[in-house]
Amino acid sequence: MKIRTLQWMRNISQIYRRQKGFLIEDKIISLENELYLKLALLFLIRTDEEERVKKELFSSEDPLATMARPHEFYHVVDSLRKEFAQWFRELLLHRDFSHLDYAFLALEFIMLDEQVRKQIQIPLLKKMKDLVWEGREALEKGEPTESRGRLKRLVMFFQGVALLEGKKSEILEEAEVFLGKESLSISPLPHVEEFKRVFYQELHNLVYT
Repeated sequence: MKIRTLQWMRNISQIYRRQKGFLIEDKIISLENELYLKLALLFLIRTDEEERVKKELFSSEDPLATMARPHEFYHVVDSLRKEFAQWFRELLLHRDFSHLDYAFLALEFIMLDEQVRKQIQIPLLKKMKDLVWEGREALEKGEPTESRGRLKRLVMFFQGVALLEGKKSEILEEAEVFLGKESLSISPLPHVEEFKRVFYQELHNLVYT
């Protein structure tokens, strides 16, 4: 099982270890030590374990209360959220995955912090609506619909999200109608609780190594 969100977090940690910082939006991002980076990365994830992890990493003190420059920490959190959301959107728009991988990506999405999910979902739903409009216009003109591949990728992903959330957006329904027979239903989702167990185990390994 490949969890791409955690792989992205590992890559950021590895860059930080090599360079003692990393570049986001042409700015050097650095923190007082690597523990603060791990804490910042946790803000990407929808987890109830944040307080426990903070206590284990920083003993009994609240790291945010004793941090010399907390505003810089939250700037790093915001920058990481923005950078990750852009990476996740690009991944979905430009890469093809198997039905099973789309199911895993939908599960990863559900595990993210609500703000991060919005930074991913809102632009992609707008993009999906634009792609449907472009496709219809191309058909009316008798032109090839070059954007069809990107639309199918987004539909596959959001079908998985809809299964998990128990609701389907109007934009997704509109895209499914436009694609017709090409709008293949996503594979049955893997066992959600088993995925969560593996996800949190790998997250634990990332934080404590």
